[in-house]
Amino acid sequence: MHQEAVEGLSLSIALIKEMGTKARLEFFAFLAVLIPSILALLFLLSFSIVKQVVMPIPFYLIILVGIAFSILVMQDWLLHKTVYVNAISKKESRTHYLIFYAGGIPLLVSLMFVYLSPFFAIPTLFFTAATLSMAIFDELKDHHQEERKKENVTHHLLWISGITTLLSWLYWGIFLRYEGLSALLDLL
Repeated sequence: MHQEAVEGLSLSIALIKEMGTKARLEFFAFLAVLIPSILALLFLLSFSIVKQVVMPIPFYLIILVGIAFSILVMQDWLLHKTVYVNAISKKESRTHYLIFYAGGIPLLVSLMFVYLSPFFAIPTLFFTAATLSMAIFDELKDHHQEERKKENVTHHLLWISGITTLLSWLYWGIFLRYEGLSALLDLL
């Protein structure tokens, strides 16, 4: 198992070295967002454990599965920029950006606003439907080719982890009204 991890890391480093300057800059910009996000999630997790604040199960699912989702997004991005660089059309790339910027980011922002008022559950459900619709369209249209099997596996894992995180967050925010969050924030 350890040998496979070392080989996978070596392959990733080799792929990064083969990328052009623009792709490398995108990669490091992506890491600049991903690493602090993962560290923040780990901080919240460890802080809740150390301070013995009992949080609902969705809180822990969001953190643990969210970290897995973030790593899978990075792996998918690497696959797009290296292995499948010629297989991905500009149209497919635009779809990915649309999913992220028009669906994913507004969805996360609206989920945060649910903490302030249950009224924000309405845009949250709208952005959930929009994001899922765009992602399903992308999967059915662009990700069914046999030659992109590695990417398909990554996408299936992304779907499982993304939907688990989203459902956990929806449940915690809308139905539990972010139970435990104020106690955790008071300790900060």
